[in-house]
Amino acid sequence: MERKLFLGQFLIWCRMGIRYCSTYLD
Repeated sequence: MERKLFLGQFLIWCRMGIRYCSTYLD
């Protein structure tokens, strides 16, 4: 369940700033 919550916030961060998302993915 913790992972699901983490993924949920991760998606929100991606929307707030794709730059952060790209950094994490890279």
